[in-house]
Amino acid sequence: MGIKILIPIPLYLSNKVIITDNLVSREISDEFKKLKTDFKNSSKTYDIEFIKNNDRSKAVSMLIQGTNFKKNLSQRISHYTKRLSTGSEPLYQNIGKTKLKMIKYRLQNSFEVKKRKQFLDVNSIKSIGNEKFLYFPLASEPEARIMVTSPFYTNQIALIENIAKSIPIDYTLYVKEHPVQEVKFWRPVTDYKKLINIPNVKFVHPSVSNHELLPKCQGVIAISGGTSFEAIFYKKPVILFADEYYDVLSMVTRIKTFKTLSNDITDALSNFKFDNNELDAFMQASDNHSLSVPYHQIRDDAEILSSIQNYTDNFNVIAKEFDKFYEAYANYFELMAQTIRSKL
Repeated sequence: MGIKILIPIPLYLSNKVIITDNLVSREISDEFKKLKTDFKNSSKTYDIEFIKNNDRSKAVSMLIQGTNFKKNLSQRISHYTKRLSTGSEPLYQNIGKTKLKMIKYRLQNSFEVKKRKQFLDVNSIKSIGNEKFLYFPLASEPEARIMVTSPFYTNQIALIENIAKSIPIDYTLYVKEHPVQEVKFWRPVTDYKKLINIPNVKFVHPSVSNHELLPKCQGVIAISGGTSFEAIFYKKPVILFADEYYDVLSMVTRIKTFKTLSNDITDALSNFKFDNNELDAFMQASDNHSLSVPYHQIRDDAEILSSIQNYTDNFNVIAKEFDKFYEAYANYFELMAQTIRSKL
């Protein structure tokens, strides 16, 4: 219908957002191609300390912890009593649900999640040795970005099996669970057992920091995501299976087919050269197209506002909280609005 669609997408840096009409922020990579030939070194330093100070670990923590709105006991009792005493909304996702089924599901799910976490704690490593290894960060599942940008690699276990067979014989593949998988109830124990039983694979606990793994690894191989972007600042070769806005860098290898996977990995490791000027030009392009907005903090506070709406029927309280929320971020909303208007 010719309607332009614009999306706010957080970049792989703290408090950086781009308003874009595509899923891989091609404005940045297109700008980089124009800048890189004649670009002079930036006045900023883009190194390990920079990425440590600007990584998205705080945003990940927000996702794991969820809303920090504290419900008192009477609010909880009132909320759940009201939910149990009223009929479910006539929505398609409620078809077949009954209160008894939902209570049973919650109880069963609680036991299953505990079992998964216990298995994960016992059967994953928490300390990193000094052997030669490639680092594969698992993507959380379900994940819309993976399904859209890399639909042929959504079976991560099969992908890891292929990678483990394709890396040089003197390397080990370290596979780390994504911390955000906690809010998605972890993976089935059967999946973890399959991963652990793949030859040449070591399974890493999600509590192990990227900043512990990245200095010690010889390279990162991933479907997509922020970990591989961070690896560039550690001067590590990066191998990707999906399109990313940073795949235009010479330090990144984009896998096109399994037929050449082994050769592509070997070439990426043996021919890697870190180009500081190239990274400077890329970061300049990123700055030119991104906004400095506390996107995840805004989302977190919006979740709190939503929780308040769920736990009170007092409109004056809700309106007061909304006014506080809007006033706190009014300048950022206006900045995003101006950017949207400029792109229409």
